[in-house]
Amino acid sequence: MIQPRINLQQDIGHVRSGDIMAKEQKHYKRDGTLYTGGTHKMSNGTLHTGKNHTANSQKLFHMKDLSQKAQKNVKAKMNAYVGGMAKKKKKT
Repeated sequence: MIQPRINLQQDIGHVRSGDIMAKEQKHYKRDGTLYTGGTHKMSNGTLHTGKNHTANSQKLFHMKDLSQKAQKNVKAKMNAYVGGMAKKKKKT
């Protein structure tokens, strides 16, 4: 069986930073707003909003890359969402 050649830069973007923007992961705007629309990858490997780059395109982030304040906002929204997948901590 022949193994297909993988070009990481072409297939999954620029990996110099060691962080890959995967389709399976959730992506957020800088303020912590979940983004589910179309995206495009810049030549430096960063993911931005919109199918094509415009002046209004915004950089997207993984949860771990957001500021502490933005992470708190995301977690608060997840906990407030009734029927969401976020699990509330049990009080002891």
